[in-house]
Amino acid sequence: MVIARASALVFRAPADVWDFMTDLVNIPVWTPSAEECRRITEGPLGVGTQFAGYSRFLGRRVDWVGEFTVIDRPRRNEFRSVDSPFEFSTETTLHAVGTNTRVNLTMTFGTGFGKWFTMADSVVARAYSRRLWAALQNISDILSPDDSSVMTKRQIEVLSLLQDGLSDAEIAQRLTISRKTASNHVAAILAVLDVPTRHHLYRPMPDAR
Repeated sequence: MVIARASALVFRAPADVWDFMTDLVNIPVWTPSAEECRRITEGPLGVGTQFAGYSRFLGRRVDWVGEFTVIDRPRRNEFRSVDSPFEFSTETTLHAVGTNTRVNLTMTFGTGFGKWFTMADSVVARAYSRRLWAALQNISDILSPDDSSVMTKRQIEVLSLLQDGLSDAEIAQRLTISRKTASNHVAAILAVLDVPTRHHLYRPMPDAR
């Protein structure tokens, strides 16, 4: 079994993020490896709603059909393969952080996922985790409002360093400003984005095993 995880903070309300992510037709917009996705069942979104599509990964085309098995708007959903070269499932959870949303995405692949690519599962997992992490950052970029309308150029620079996990002292050193100035920028950013602590802004690299 291969498990890949990724997380991102999106500066939009959970309901907005939910609507975007559960409309799987949007997958090619935020997932570079996905080339097509279409809905194949009718009616409102619910357990049993199916989508079909194909992706390209490590040079191979993967055709799949999957369905939602859990729908708990706007907090959690699960999706699993129905017809695919290998079994896979996803779990997406959304947590409100002020007026924003922390998205956590976990993908689980059945035994043989790596063998289908003639590579060890662990190698494929690391490669896929990086793609998954990048995909969630794309969602953040697509749905988050334009930072330039609410923050100064310097604050945008500080935000980028905050997302990389730097401390106030490290930010001050990187931007050649005083630590107090860096701390003031951090406080202003947290207020503008309605985020309680800097830890919510950190963009952790994916965890895979």
